[in-house]
Amino acid sequence: MISYRDRDSNFELLKIISMFFVVTLHICTQSGIADKPCSALDEAAFMVFSEFGRTACTVFVMASAWFLSGSSFKIDRLFKVWFKTAGYVLIFYFLIYHSYDMPWYDFFPIGGGILWFISAYMAMLLVSPLLNAALSHCPQKYLGITILLIGIPMLVYPTIALTDGMLGDNVLWFSWLYLLMGYLRKYPVKIFSNISVMTAAFFVLCFIRLFPRIEVRWSGRIPAVDSMIPYLNWWRDVLWTLPSFLTALALFFIFANIRLKPNRVINFVGGHAFAIYIMHQMPFFYGYLWNGIFHCGNYAGSSFEIPYMLFVTACVFAAASVIDYIFDRVLFEHLFRLFSEPFERVNRAFG
Repeated sequence: MISYRDRDSNFELLKIISMFFVVTLHICTQSGIADKPCSALDEAAFMVFSEFGRTACTVFVMASAWFLSGSSFKIDRLFKVWFKTAGYVLIFYFLIYHSYDMPWYDFFPIGGGILWFISAYMAMLLVSPLLNAALSHCPQKYLGITILLIGIPMLVYPTIALTDGMLGDNVLWFSWLYLLMGYLRKYPVKIFSNISVMTAAFFVLCFIRLFPRIEVRWSGRIPAVDSMIPYLNWWRDVLWTLPSFLTALALFFIFANIRLKPNRVINFVGGHAFAIYIMHQMPFFYGYLWNGIFHCGNYAGSSFEIPYMLFVTACVFAAASVIDYIFDRVLFEHLFRLFSEPFERVNRAFG
């Protein structure tokens, strides 16, 4: 396993920020903490937390694809995600329900099981040898044309038509992002290396996504802005829309262009980002987590709801990171060693 010292802290911090917005989105939508009337400041905070949770999924895939596209295929990466998902589902289910009566297909997350993000991510890992071969052997011109021919209809049509379209699919989206990030890593585009431009683009996009909501909520004097709300809701909820994609791309390149000194805390938490996602979002568990353990709903409408939500988010990050670290050392590292020889044979075959 990669040492925490060997990770790039700027990308690990980006993963942490992405996972922060994923967790806060889920708290807002699943716990009931954002359901009651609250102050304008709290409502604005809930608006921000809810707006960027899905965009953060794209950012996370971009960060993963940036590195994976520049390295050789390793089957153990795929099985690491699979083993951990199945392992935590088993452990948490039996600890909470003390039952063996659960759908066993959930232990095959690549088939569309218990966590959609894991399913799509694992499918992307499966096809990554083909994507890497395209990046290595396809001429730049034809590779760029292919990326555009897939990306333009996949992004433009859903953005305008408010429907997924034929290309609206999580696996295709992740695979296209993989190709795009691999292309941009291999053939750098000058504008993306300008951190000032990327920062300006990010804040402009945030303004476009948030200002109409603010105007409608607290003023409502511009009817044309009110008509944008269905589009804003769609752009927020669907990964493959231009505003969501461009926001993610700008944020990614902001962090790609900064250099942080290696930070053990950042690298430690970022290294356990998958576990944070898995542990807080298991469908049979998150209701108990939000309102059985933390009782988030009790703080809805109170003056402490935002600080409490941030406290819960910090607890989820800390607990999941520590639990994952312990299970890595006690269970998963030994499990992976049992399969190290067949894994190495497969890796050599693809090498």
